[in-house]
Amino acid sequence: MSGYEIYPIYFRVEILTTNILGGSAPDDGFIDHLTIPMYGQLSNFPSTLDLSRAKCRANYRYLQLINNLSETQSITHVLDRDNGGATEDSPGSYYNLTVSYSRPNDIYTRNELFGVVGDPTEFDEILYDEEAVKRQAIRTFCFDYTTNSQLPKDPLTPSNQGYEWINEILIVGGSTLVGTLASKINTLLASVTVTKIPSTFNP
Repeated sequence: MSGYEIYPIYFRVEILTTNILGGSAPDDGFIDHLTIPMYGQLSNFPSTLDLSRAKCRANYRYLQLINNLSETQSITHVLDRDNGGATEDSPGSYYNLTVSYSRPNDIYTRNELFGVVGDPTEFDEILYDEEAVKRQAIRTFCFDYTTNSQLPKDPLTPSNQGYEWINEILIVGGSTLVGTLASKINTLLASVTVTKIPSTFNP
């Protein structure tokens, strides 16, 4: 590829979320693109307040994942989302999705392992293509986040006006991973797979 080109390029992102952070809530690591109201329309709300918190954290991780994958350019499409069999009361064992971009030259990210002796990427200050997308996905699990969330107060006993909702600040965790950022990334590498899907475009 030469010059600056614009055409669709796709990446399949597959994340094994079971025990990815090695902890319990809020450090469980699950991801879900479905919100609590969406589950209410599809089946039911989570049956307890704690399960609502877990589902809200899972959705926030999804939003953070999409934000990370949009680091150097906006995603043009998010396709084939698979929450690993999650229900309103249970998490999925994995999370998969396909993302597409329109500018293949602009898929890159900084390498936190640059200069880390012995790492396969120690001489690569910038990562490109699959490695860039993989690193962006991995960062979703490296930090703690807080989010202001709206949760059903008691999903099993709606009021005459419908379910009562409460506002609550939730911690979306990643703090159970110990050590430096480099060691956290290395711990997560085996749980995230990114595959570049060949484009049918013929430049």
